[in-house]
Amino acid sequence: ENRRKYGGKLLRPDAVKLFLDGVIESRTAALLDPYVSSSERGNLLYEPEKLQSLVAQLAAAGFQVHIHAIGDRAVRTALDSFAKAPGQDLRHTIAHLQLIDQADLARFRQLGVVANVQAYWAQADEYITQFANPLLGPRRAAQQYPLASLWRSGAVLAGGSDWSVSTPNPLEAIEVALTRRPVGSNGPAWIAEERMDLPAMLAAYTINGAYLGHCEEEPGSIEVGKAADLVVLERNLFDIPPGEI
Repeated sequence: ENRRKYGGKLLRPDAVKLFLDGVIESRTAALLDPYVSSSERGNLLYEPEKLQSLVAQLAAAGFQVHIHAIGDRAVRTALDSFAKAPGQDLRHTIAHLQLIDQADLARFRQLGVVANVQAYWAQADEYITQFANPLLGPRRAAQQYPLASLWRSGAVLAGGSDWSVSTPNPLEAIEVALTRRPVGSNGPAWIAEERMDLPAMLAAYTINGAYLGHCEEEPGSIEVGKAADLVVLERNLFDIPPGEI
């Protein structure tokens, strides 16, 4: 009744967000293998059977489900729940995706799940170097925020900010996605093989974001008949080095 009463052109109450785990820094992200020097694997905030039931009920009611998942066990559990949900074009999404097991990369495209990425986090800041890496060990530390691997697998990447946790500026996030280093830095790329290219990241922050919001027929690309929802930049991003975006 509330959805019918309050929904309209400017408000669509048609999505539900669920938190499935925490973060690596506090060992609350749910991992497939234990944290370094520990038997802990973090905690799922929903048991898999409970999550599957809840996602199925929400999907049956026409809700798009948005799941916070940082650890690879949380990501797999979220994908498993979407695999058993009713088959509608709801464009369910998983946000953050700091760790993804290689076996699960292709499942995003297979299941039609949108990868909701925060590209600004794909840099070796102190959260990564001082807190996350020591808890993950070298192998997993080198697999964090696998944006390019997701993209190469055929997943739809939608660019998000997670504001107010981090910057809402998409240009800063796009630069980090291309360079894998802090904005304005000339240092080495962090996990260089996961660097993205500019067309893919512009799509992530325009048409793919509109696709995730079920509104790609109106904004998201410059086409006749669509909304003139434009930002004009003073420089052509294709003519400048990525570090100047």
